[in-house]
Amino acid sequence: MPEVNKMIKDKIQYKDIFYLTEHKNGKLDINVGDYLELGAEIELTGGENLVEIPFEGKLLVTIGEEVTEDTVLSTSGKLKKKSIKAGTSGVVTNIDDKNIYIKTNNDTSTEPKQIVTAMFPGTVVDKTSTSLVVKEKALVINLLLGKGPSQISKLAYLEDPHKFIENPDKDQFKDKIVVVEQIDSETYPIISALGAKGIFAFSTDYAHFQSLITFNAALGIIFGYGDIKITKNLKDLFRNNEGSVVWYDSEYSRLVIPTEKVPDWLNNYSFDITSLISYK
Repeated sequence: MPEVNKMIKDKIQYKDIFYLTEHKNGKLDINVGDYLELGAEIELTGGENLVEIPFEGKLLVTIGEEVTEDTVLSTSGKLKKKSIKAGTSGVVTNIDDKNIYIKTNNDTSTEPKQIVTAMFPGTVVDKTSTSLVVKEKALVINLLLGKGPSQISKLAYLEDPHKFIENPDKDQFKDKIVVVEQIDSETYPIISALGAKGIFAFSTDYAHFQSLITFNAALGIIFGYGDIKITKNLKDLFRNNEGSVVWYDSEYSRLVIPTEKVPDWLNNYSFDITSLISYK
């Protein structure tokens, strides 16, 4: 029983989370410590034209080195004779573990090169030539199982999916991440076809779940299989965050809700088997 209790307690946590916003081709007017609003437009300036070249093997160039189109940048070693060449003339501006970045000589433009949209709110804690690392406090709901690619969108909560599919609103869930109490082979395809980016259920019937095919929407199970009755506190967690930005992190199979408001009950909640049973 203690192991099960721990598993349930770890389902919902309130902690700092980190997110990577990638960018290219210019300098960002964003500094460490700045706060990014969701959807904020970040302008890249400086007139740089960066060419990104994936590499493997031993590097034959360093940052700051001038190269021409025929310059060999890396070689794959003794067993593989394949070499990677620059393909352009310019200066090597950055090297990471996957790519070499070359600023070409033939670009003199001073106009903005790109607009990056902040897909996540939070404070910038690190800045590199290719990315921003953003930190924000968040509720983290660890999933039992998740399928499909990572998604970021606004949250919609649906208590009774069967009532919804009898009279669906075709625009209600477009581009949303939808949390439902239960999901099956009838409700998932309809909500997915209406444009939802992700559908996550408290529980599902195991046989139904095995028959589900991941269409356009990511799919996840929060608690388990069978007719699990969830407490009002847990339902209110999603009700109270409708319209908030949600990140489905497929790499760690979790739902992340950035917020400065932690539910009062979370630190004192009794996470045992009986706590999953709804009260009247």
